[in-house]
Amino acid sequence: MNTCFIRRSRVVYLPAAIAAAVLFTSTASAQEAKWYAGAMLEDVRIGVARSGDPFSYELGSGAFAYALRGGLRLTKHIGVDFALQHASDLKWTEPSANVPGVGLYNSSVAFDTNDAQISGVGILPFAKIWEGFVRLGIDFNRHSGQQLLTNPFGGATFTRAISGNDITYVNGVGVGVTLAKVWHLELEFASLGLDESIIGVDDDEAFAWVSTIAFGVERRFGRARGGSDTR
Repeated sequence: MNTCFIRRSRVVYLPAAIAAAVLFTSTASAQEAKWYAGAMLEDVRIGVARSGDPFSYELGSGAFAYALRGGLRLTKHIGVDFALQHASDLKWTEPSANVPGVGLYNSSVAFDTNDAQISGVGILPFAKIWEGFVRLGIDFNRHSGQQLLTNPFGGATFTRAISGNDITYVNGVGVGVTLAKVWHLELEFASLGLDESIIGVDDDEAFAWVSTIAFGVERRFGRARGGSDTR
């Protein structure tokens, strides 16, 4: 099951644009650039809005995820972020799903995902050691799991494997605080796009996503010359 949420040309151009911005900005502001690396623990769950109404949506049960994060703080307000994320046992139940090639069934899916992300980050420092930030980028993910199909009229029940590779968006907003100059704690709320067909939603106007609440710690490397010690 292979899907793509962003046009391929844009997928090629956006990382190239981010890379060009990295080279240009790092050359112009080398005295401020700092690397960072860390890890995040996350609570993730699937959300679905039906018939195109973003204010009327359902959320699935929580699942566990973790991420390894790293990146480059180019200036006081701009950064580039890279992440590898793993989510375990994401679940969704869809009554009366019209399953392609199968028919009308109650569908329950459970699957894992592995994601690689590249994002641009906008940062707003405040109160010396605090900052707010927004993140926007591309997510490349591989998912695999099983789908349980139950006949709503009392017929056969069976399972089938599901898997695929997707390219979608990632965005997030959060707040962080820097402690002892090099340690940084973050709380982030983020979302990833999700193909509705993976979880059995067949409403043409529906859209799905994976929402994330993440808490993490980062270690900063290097000291800004003539700049602030905070990220």
